[in-house]
Amino acid sequence: MSWFRLLFEYRGSALSRIKGRLLGVCLVACAVTAHFHMRGPRIELSPVPFTLISLALGVFLGFRNNTSYDRYWEGRKLWGRLVNDARSFARLVLHLIAPEVVPGVRADPEQTRALQRDLIYRAIGYVHALRLHLRGELHDLRTLLPFLPEAELEPLRLQHNIPLAILDTLSARVAEARRLGVLHHRDVHLL
Repeated sequence: MSWFRLLFEYRGSALSRIKGRLLGVCLVACAVTAHFHMRGPRIELSPVPFTLISLALGVFLGFRNNTSYDRYWEGRKLWGRLVNDARSFARLVLHLIAPEVVPGVRADPEQTRALQRDLIYRAIGYVHALRLHLRGELHDLRTLLPFLPEAELEPLRLQHNIPLAILDTLSARVAEARRLGVLHHRDVHLL
């Protein structure tokens, strides 16, 4: 995205919260400017107060800019870590949940593949739900339908923290894999 398009981006900006105040300040400034240009006396102003105010404002804005960039970068690192952990989880599910993990226990290969698919899709659903939850956009749970069974969406509506509830069902499914004998108890700490 170019900087020019970003300048006029409304979604996700603070403009929605300050538009009333900004409009009020603009109207007052326009009224004062119109009054002095049309009727008021010509006042000569010294540039010294504006210079001092601009210096303080520049320091303040520089500090705010650095702080906001630090917050952005920290969030970016955490999000990258979450994506990497989800990929690692998917890799471990594919390699540690198999029909013959526990010696002497042979599980149904179709059931094992369905369990692998369910665990991986739940992990994807968790990341997707967390993204929407952090943005405050998790209003329609049907967006989770590609990742979770439809029967589980209705109970999720009652939850305050939907991503945490999805993570809880993911843990329950890992425990089920252990009960089925397709995940050895020594491998559980890796998941």
